[in-house]
Amino acid sequence: MAVIATIMFSTSAIEAAMFPEFIGGDKPFENIKSSLRGDVTLKSNSDFYKLILWCFIAGLSDNFVYQKLSAWLTK
Repeated sequence: MAVIATIMFSTSAIEAAMFPEFIGGDKPFENIKSSLRGDVTLKSNSDFYKLILWCFIAGLSDNFVYQKLSAWLTK
């Protein structure tokens, strides 16, 4: 989930003041390998901390969803 959240932020699919901002990556999408090697970087130091926070939240929610589905399926 954290990787998916990072991709969503870096492609500007999710934008707001509370989400991290990336610069670079203005090239059109070719394939996932070239986009991961691209020159995309965070706009400021505070954006790094926002990214860490949102990836942590995504990881927690992923674990929460997994536990609920697992409990539901074992009933």
